[in-house]
Amino acid sequence: MRNRVRNEKGMTLVEVMISMVILLLVFVGLIQASLLSIDYNTRNELRDEAVRVAAESMAGVRATPFGNAVLVDTGGNWVTFPSLGTSGAVLPGGPVRRNIRLFQQQYDRQIMITDLDPGPTPSLKRVDVRVVWTDPKGETHTQAISANVRNK
Repeated sequence: MRNRVRNEKGMTLVEVMISMVILLLVFVGLIQASLLSIDYNTRNELRDEAVRVAAESMAGVRATPFGNAVLVDTGGNWVTFPSLGTSGAVLPGGPVRRNIRLFQQQYDRQIMITDLDPGPTPSLKRVDVRVVWTDPKGETHTQAISANVRNK
């Protein structure tokens, strides 16, 4: 019998193809994870900006004098955020547009004011500010903030 010496220094074509398929599956999974991460990061940036818009709007309300005609009871209804003039600065009413990454996002601001101290001269009001926006996927989101405002 003759002994055959086999040269097994290289890889066969089947082994190379199998390793390429495994690498392809790994890379597809990494790409999907990256896309999901980008989506969640964008969603979080939009929400963080909505929180900032709500906080800025509430700061404008708190800086407005208690007896201002803008801060009247809305009867439990959400109304478009009004323009507020505060010590020389003006906080514009209506929607706000902000640049987020490579696009402009519109945030619609609404306000609801409730007199907590009923009577001819209320001294305590509850102010709710709501920010509503639609993300690039078409989903609508809401961020709300509330505060009690007292007559000084």
